[in-house]
Amino acid sequence: MPNTAKIPPVPLITHLADRPAYWVVGDRYTTLLSAEETDGAFSLFEFIVPAGRGSPPHIHHGEHETFVVLSGEMEFTVAGQANRIGPGGLVFGARSVAHSFRNVGQTEARMIVVCTPGGLERFFAAAGVKAADRTSTPPAPTEADKARMLAIALDHQVELLPPPGH
Repeated sequence: MPNTAKIPPVPLITHLADRPAYWVVGDRYTTLLSAEETDGAFSLFEFIVPAGRGSPPHIHHGEHETFVVLSGEMEFTVAGQANRIGPGGLVFGARSVAHSFRNVGQTEARMIVVCTPGGLERFFAAAGVKAADRTSTPPAPTEADKARMLAIALDHQVELLPPPGH
């Protein structure tokens, strides 16, 4: 009879520079810990968001998303409520609740993001472009980038919404 016992996660010591990173519609998302590495419990990311950029309105049907702003000035809209969040601010985007974020500051913003359960890194890898150069500003999103994200979003339980007023 096959052994069906789960293997516990293996401790991991690594460096940010060694982790997979993707340009996702104008931002850089680096997977610090994947669902595979945490036995599915969570995924952990670093998000770099250039001034004026961010994520369009969307709903995660598969996971909660928690953001901790480390630097920069972000505007988060969660369930229709907009709030400006600076360094040290925390935002919880519950599963099935519409949210978006945008860097409203003049400099790049940096956030740590936790998704529970894990697995959203698969969406970022499919929707984004592998970031070979982590020192430059992420390239502006192209129409092809947006079309690729739209085409696969629902496969990853992500529902992209029209911008407010459309």
